[in-house]
Formats: sequence, structure tokens, C-alpha cells
Amino acid sequence: MLNQIPLIASLTNVSIHNPNGVVLSNVNFSIAEAELCYLIGKTGSGKSSLLKLLYGENSLMSGQAEVAGTKLADLSPTNIHLYRRKLGMVFQDFALFQEWSVEDNLIYVLKATDWHDKQHINQRVDEVLHAVQLNVEKSRLSAKLSGGEQQRLAIARAILNEPALLIADEPTGNLDPESADEILHLIRRLTMDHNMASIVATHDHSLLERFPARVLKCEGGTIV
Repeated sequence: MLNQIPLIASLTNVSIHNPNGVVLSNVNFSIAEAELCYLIGKTGSGKSSLLKLLYGENSLMSGQAEVAGTKLADLSPTNIHLYRRKLGMVFQDFALFQEWSVEDNLIYVLKATDWHDKQHINQRVDEVLHAVQLNVEKSRLSAKLSGGEQQRLAIARAILNEPALLIADEPTGNLDPESADEILHLIRRLTMDHNMASIVATHDHSLLERFPARVLKCEGGTIV
């Protein structure tokens, strides 16, 4: 019998709330190692609320949810920082320190997550820059990078601590079509190479055709 691929995230009968009430109910899905899936849906359909639940920003109100070995019902202000180290986040607007260099953007995250050895820090910076194929001087300011290069740097930052789950929220929204394709190809490759699970929220449905994967759709108050 074939070994079952380990699940990175599993949600069962989950209801997701925001300050105005229930946004999604009866949410059931799982995502396994080395799997990429898309999250789509109209504005206001619940995509952001679901991503916030996975990130630990929204509390689990009902149902069962486990991500990267952590039960979301057990999250608290004292342990949420440890949980978030198992996640990588990529945003549409890159969320970089624009006046910092490429390497300073990465070193900051490593030091904030208890890396202390300078040699190990420098080695890890080189590893992730190679992984995302960002071939620029490490001393270059983030503001001097192209949009595609900035997103590569943002992805490098997201994988610094070898996350189990990568959450990419509209990662191609500010990119031209060629750069968008390069970023999706990169995320898909990293997902497989690093045995991550990746969830890509997008409004660009043409990506689904060029880079096919399972689709989670927020519709009618649940996940289809």
C-alpha cells in the first residue's frame, strides 16, 4: 500500500467569523506536502478571512483546524509567534523595507527569529537568494529592484525558516504578465522542492489555466 502523503493543513466543519458575523461556514479542505492550490472568490466572499484564520489573526470559533502540527484552537498570545514561524507570507505589495538592502531585509527576519551565528545567517541568506534566483548585489536597496525582483526577495524572506505552509496573497497583482508567470513558476517549484504546502489567493484566473492546480473557491458562504 502506498504511504499517504502527510497533510500540512486540515480544516473540518470550520466556521470563520469577522466583526460583522459569520463569513464562511462548513469549511472542509486539506492540503498536503508539496501541493499548491489556489484560493479564488469575489471581493467580500471570505478569502481574506480564511487567510487570516490560517495566519492566526482570526480566532477559530467552531470546527477543527490543524496547520503544521498546531491546532488553531490552541493558539494564544504566548505561542502564536512560534506557530507563525512555521508559515511563510507573501503579499501583493511585497511589504519590504524599501530603504534597506536586499541582505538587510533577510537578516532582520533571521535575527528576529533567534538566529545568532553570523556565519549561519550569511549562509542562509545566500541559500534563499539562490533558491529564488535573485541575481543582484546583496547590498542593493530594495527600492532599486524591479517589481519581479522585489517579489523574489519577498519570497526569499518567506522561506528563510523553511515554512511548512506558504500563504501568498495576490502575489502577482502588481506584476506584468511575464513577471507574474515567473513568480508562479517559482512558487510552484519551491513548493515541490521544499515539500511545502502553498495557498495562492488570486483574482487572475488566467494563472489557473497556465499553471493548473486544485482550486478552492469561496462561494455562497462556504468553500467549494
